[in-house]
Amino acid sequence: AKIKNYNSAIEDFTKSIELKPGYAVTHYRRGLAKYCLNDFVGALDDFNIAISINPQYTEIYYNRGCTKLKLSKLIEAVKDFTKVTELNPKHFASYFKRGTVYANLDSFNQAIDDFDVAIMINPENPRTYFNRALIKLITENISGSREDLIKAGELGYQPALLKLKEYFK
Repeated sequence: AKIKNYNSAIEDFTKSIELKPGYAVTHYRRGLAKYCLNDFVGALDDFNIAISINPQYTEIYYNRGCTKLKLSKLIEAVKDFTKVTELNPKHFASYFKRGTVYANLDSFNQAIDDFDVAIMINPENPRTYFNRALIKLITENISGSREDLIKAGELGYQPALLKLKEYFK
């Protein structure tokens, strides 16, 4: 039923765009519906149009970055997440996602920097501590890794407790 709803939403957004093509929100929402249907190329097209209409719309850059991740365009995704942080320096998800991308690119110092900022913005997210802990393990900051795994575990993140047992018996 969900697929049908997204397809119906796309049809409605398309009709709306035909009537009034200059609204960034309509392109953005159609892009979100396409994203939910795994039409990442279509979503990217709509996000690009929405940004051309309203280049200050933070969430479009964020979702375009997520779409670029799905399309394995990591460097381009980093640029979008960076734009989000410029428009909204307290956008937790952009620092988290960009940190994850940096980790995948083996840019560990940049990843840790982003996770540090994400933790300052939202110190209650255990996955940020967990991701930072994994990078600290890779970079041989063993005590820092242990501290982050403990914190993630205290916040209820079970994979952190499993890693603690695995690495710090």
